[in-house]
Amino acid sequence: MTTVPIRGPTTGWPRPSVRRSRSAVPARRSSWGQWGEEDLRLVARYADACNLFATEPSEVAHKLEVLERHCTAEDRDPATIQKTILGMTDPVADPDGFLASMEEYAALGISLVEVMPLVEDPATWAARLGESVVPRLADLGS
Repeated sequence: MTTVPIRGPTTGWPRPSVRRSRSAVPARRSSWGQWGEEDLRLVARYADACNLFATEPSEVAHKLEVLERHCTAEDRDPATIQKTILGMTDPVADPDGFLASMEEYAALGISLVEVMPLVEDPATWAARLGESVVPRLADLGS
């Protein structure tokens, strides 16, 4: 492979190699969240995962139905796409409410939820999450 230096202050550094093919689109792990119908068509065609904002279970269910239709059009099994969500509520502030909503998402086929601390002390938040929420969340998958 040949490298070409980039002009400017980074002269001498090799240019990143980009190899494009229809089967190797750089959308392996999708993280946009607010998928439109056209975006979901691209997920059906290229992606291995789809991460949606967990706004409401009914909205996520609708998006998964759209994704399934696009998968049918692309002759792809929707089960080959991991469906994940970005949790929009604080699981530490209301563990019971969070887990109840995660049960609904799990019933839709969501296999992973990502959460983030929106507090001043993220280390304490993460410790509480690990102690009081994660073990109960793991039980949903069994």
